[in-house]
Amino acid sequence: MPTQWLGLVVILGIASNPARAETKPHPVFGLDKVWSIHLTIEAKDWERMHPSTNAMPFGPGRFGRPPQPQKDREASDDRKPHGLFGLDFEYVKGRLQIDDQIFNDVAIRFKGSGTYISSQGQLKRPFKIDLNRHVEEQHFYGLKKLTLNNNAMETTGVREVLAYQVFRELGVPAPRTAYAAVTLTIPGKLQREFLGLYVLAESVDKTFLKERFGSAKGLLLKPDRVGALDYLGENWEPYEKSYQPKTEATENAKRRLIDFTKLVQRADERTFRRQIESFLDVDAFLRFLAANVALSNMDSFIGMSRNYYLYLHPKTDRFVFIPWDVDLAFGMFLVVGSADQLMDLSIRQPYPNRNRLIERLLADEKVFKIYQGYLEQAITQAMPLERINKDYARVTAVTRPILAKERKAKQARRESTGPALGGMFAQAPEVPTFVSKRIESIQAQLKGERKGTIPRMGFGPPPGGGGGFGPPPGGFGPGLFLAKPLLNALDVDKDGKLARKELTTAAQKWFVSLTTEEKKELDEKALVEALDQIMPGPRFLGQRPPGGFPTLGEQLAKVIVEKAGKSGKVSQERFLEELEKLFDAADRSKTGEIDETILTDQINKLFPAPRFPPRGGPPRPGKP
Repeated sequence: MPTQWLGLVVILGIASNPARAETKPHPVFGLDKVWSIHLTIEAKDWERMHPSTNAMPFGPGRFGRPPQPQKDREASDDRKPHGLFGLDFEYVKGRLQIDDQIFNDVAIRFKGSGTYISSQGQLKRPFKIDLNRHVEEQHFYGLKKLTLNNNAMETTGVREVLAYQVFRELGVPAPRTAYAAVTLTIPGKLQREFLGLYVLAESVDKTFLKERFGSAKGLLLKPDRVGALDYLGENWEPYEKSYQPKTEATENAKRRLIDFTKLVQRADERTFRRQIESFLDVDAFLRFLAANVALSNMDSFIGMSRNYYLYLHPKTDRFVFIPWDVDLAFGMFLVVGSADQLMDLSIRQPYPNRNRLIERLLADEKVFKIYQGYLEQAITQAMPLERINKDYARVTAVTRPILAKERKAKQARRESTGPALGGMFAQAPEVPTFVSKRIESIQAQLKGERKGTIPRMGFGPPPGGGGGFGPPPGGFGPGLFLAKPLLNALDVDKDGKLARKELTTAAQKWFVSLTTEEKKELDEKALVEALDQIMPGPRFLGQRPPGGFPTLGEQLAKVIVEKAGKSGKVSQERFLEELEKLFDAADRSKTGEIDETILTDQINKLFPAPRFPPRGGPPRPGKP
């Protein structure tokens, strides 16, 4: 549809888009609603729930030994890689109690990428619960699936709840939420152990689709290991792996996705403008974009090209974006800059690197004006400061006592009580402070009085020049994701620092677990296999870059084996010796301990981040 018709689409808005119809009140959800949830899982099933590969070797159920070999596990269609780090989670049967209601034989598994890895060494894990998987038509007030987010990075759970509300107020189909105080029983090991405060988020499933769109027959996708609508060629197989269909993909749906990404990445400007409205609900996307930008929600499609669903509406044959995992909204994703910079995020170019869809849409001034209108609506209607202050007070009033109880339970288990990647996220502003400054910045940008800050990933000037974001404490790289969970796992005395002895003791146990009486040394291949089992990768930030960039295990094994001598094999003594040298190099103050920022920096030096081409690659007009 030509862009001159977009104004009419906005005027018709609610009438033309069934996803924008008001959802009816639901008994499960509410801003300050709290449910008591108790999970019962057998010990053997708790073990099975953990990933078979790509998990760190420490934490509940895995302490001090390598992951359980795949051959020792029950075969399951569920055990396949999910998410950014390729973790394979398996459903097990368990018992669920919500207040006084009991559900037997529910399916329970862990969920998440960064949230799971960041909760290493913690009992409080994120969960996905399917009530209908083993017992047909079993549901909780019509809900067949429940998502329990463990607030690993944003411990208060405030941002996720308030951010989803902003999306919904702006007419974006988004999950509803409640809170849950969760306990866990593992017979013979734990009895009603208090895990803490969770956000109970509405699952994006067939029930969600039927209510928001009037039909669940369309193609639902959860892109997670791909750039911003990357075109992957004419064969379906790579799309299935990277765009991750959650419903059956018909031949027409497959073709629509391929043609949509090809249009975004490859078409000339004339073709793009003529055809984009036939593939994408542009008005719905501009609302989705405006909400993300107003919230500076950078761990999303506009930043990391992830944490969203893509739904091909069966009635319109057009794609709609649905937000997901918004816990780092309100300027908390400080991977891409300081709090002040996120509060001043550019509305013209709110994305780092390249995002061809946003770039091409906002290049049309008529489309940009409509988008500006939704930004104005966001700050005046969806998240005005007075409303945010009131809702923030409501939420914290009900969550504060639950969080206090959670801290005591964690202290009793000798677990860390701070957020994952706490050295970085601790610098995020409180929600009311962010909203006040963000409204001021957006208003100034809408008036043309300020340009805002253009984000970037990594180092160097941002695309297009101008002010940009700087690296987070410790630098940007694998250490940003590995340092906190590693510190949580190894910090025995829980003083927030890693001591030399804590590192060597844990490393010695791990090395011994890999050897036998006959085999006291490991060659490079064996060391690589063992290290790759315990590190989140082989893919860093979602994809292995061109040129065969090595895995984290390959890099560390190479460093150790090269220093081990001519034999090419590593003994326990040499392994510990090299680790101690690496520790001493990081311990520049010679105190015998290092904090999270120093550990992040040292890991980044060991595992330099790969350089990626621009997201989506350069435009190639007219070429297939």
